[in-house]
Amino acid sequence: MHQKAKWSLSCLLALLSMLAGSVLPGRADESEKEPVPQVAHIRLARILPEESAAAGLFGARTTTLRTFLDRFNKASKDDRIKGVVLELDVSLLPLTHAQELRAAITRLQRVGKPVVAVLPAMATTNTYVAVAGCDRIVMPPDGWLLLTGVRFEVWFYRDLLDWLGIKARFLQAGAYKGAAEPYMRSAMSPEYRAQLERVADDLFRQICTAVAGRLNCSLDQAAKLVDKGGFLAKEALELGLVDELGYADRLGQTAARALGLPKVSLVKDYGVQKRRMPSGFAGVMQMMQSLFGGAPKRSLPSDRPRIALIYATGAIVEGKSTQSILLGKLMGDETIVQAIRKAEADDQVRAIVLRVDSPGGSATASEHIYQTLRQCKKPVIVSMGSVAASGGYYISLGGDVILAEPATLTGSIGVVGGKLAVRPALAKIGIRPDVVQRGRNADFLSVIEPLDEDGEKILRTLITSTYDQFLDRVSKSRGIDRERLEKLAEGRIWTGSQAVENGLVDRIGTLHEALELARQKGGIKPDEPYDLVVLPEPKNFFEMLMELTEAGGATPRLSGLVAAELPESLRPLLTDIQTLRRVFESRNPGVWLVMPHLIRY
Repeated sequence: MHQKAKWSLSCLLALLSMLAGSVLPGRADESEKEPVPQVAHIRLARILPEESAAAGLFGARTTTLRTFLDRFNKASKDDRIKGVVLELDVSLLPLTHAQELRAAITRLQRVGKPVVAVLPAMATTNTYVAVAGCDRIVMPPDGWLLLTGVRFEVWFYRDLLDWLGIKARFLQAGAYKGAAEPYMRSAMSPEYRAQLERVADDLFRQICTAVAGRLNCSLDQAAKLVDKGGFLAKEALELGLVDELGYADRLGQTAARALGLPKVSLVKDYGVQKRRMPSGFAGVMQMMQSLFGGAPKRSLPSDRPRIALIYATGAIVEGKSTQSILLGKLMGDETIVQAIRKAEADDQVRAIVLRVDSPGGSATASEHIYQTLRQCKKPVIVSMGSVAASGGYYISLGGDVILAEPATLTGSIGVVGGKLAVRPALAKIGIRPDVVQRGRNADFLSVIEPLDEDGEKILRTLITSTYDQFLDRVSKSRGIDRERLEKLAEGRIWTGSQAVENGLVDRIGTLHEALELARQKGGIKPDEPYDLVVLPEPKNFFEMLMELTEAGGATPRLSGLVAAELPESLRPLLTDIQTLRRVFESRNPGVWLVMPHLIRY
């Protein structure tokens, strides 16, 4: 009996061994199967600012155009990622941002990673330009595609000022320098209209080129399609403008079809840094630090080279930069100069990238920034954003190399100056100023009296001198003789593409390409890691609130309160008024290097 039990046990063990031998290899094969390919999901839900305005709660930074595009660059180097799904929940994009995004998409495709774009329910021209080069474009079955072209809008205040009793008198150097026309006229001058038509022609060509590239058709055929305007989703599919109709809730299936794979793993919100909400006493202290002391400073390894990225954004004024929560940024020369000198003094900083997005402003402040850049002993690469015109172009001349987007608005080499006189307006509300004056021209800076003949002579001298200085800076920096420069100047505005052709800009390039060029100029090897130092450092929330009450009494507070009640379309007007106020308060009032702020396209 004992022997039989022993034999039975041996048989059972042998049977289990056989079963294990037949099952375990199968399990091993299962584990050796390749993992499901990963696809990065990147979502764009709003228009992104050039720079982070302020440190948010718990040290969080606002997502900027650069940090958003960094997610594409990360995906291009991530071996796990086989492709990208770009979900667009924004209908309107600046054309330059669309071109930056398209360049980031192209970089991914160059390393063999396809990109699928999912359009919003209503996609507009610039949004489509951004994704026209994608491997596959998807839109909702009930969506609209609006290819409507280019439109410039310039708002004119002459009739409003006349009704209020405010007299505007401005002089300009350059027949095309139309910055003051909105205050002096009720419609565009022939010269101003001619230059905007020239710029619109080039921007329209850029849009048609993107459409033609998608459909593999001629520019004329693309232009006829754009002229048609709006397309229902079904029609867009039939024309080949999109490849598929579907909704964003099926992104994984869409990506799998695009890659020709049965299944993919979608990495939602790829590249977004997840932040934990702090709690307890330490959390409260961290919140207080971010509110009143800014975000904790990140320590950078001392042995790594650095590139300084300096944001020069907003209208240019004298003094410190200010940031209004509602009205946006004004660029102060003191703040930018301090940032340049800080970067130059840092031994680890090898090169500087100056990101310019500015319509100009104070001539004195522009010259201050320009001179500081010229004296900088480190390579300076200028990267132009949507607008780098007039004073924005002036400061760009301080760089060693200038890059622009095809749709950048730049140039506007000219000067305008003058003032608004409000005596009749004050009389309408029962205010009658009385004055005591010594000196014929003591009223030159007064906002009560209009410019008289003597005042105009003084202003004409200032404007002529400033314009001559502007031409001199361009001629020497760009190597353009004065005779040819006159045909490019006089306030003419150019697109980035046109500026490259006429020599005002060196080359077409994105911010990413400007940083790569800075790496080369700074002697940083292609495979050598470096740190990016962003300047000026963003202000904390408390500092932004304080700027509404500093240096100007009630006016900033009042304008901020009014802006909260204004329709979105009218807020740019209040921004113009705020900028005018700062220029009038400058040390060299009335002389501007500025283009009209209310150009929209």
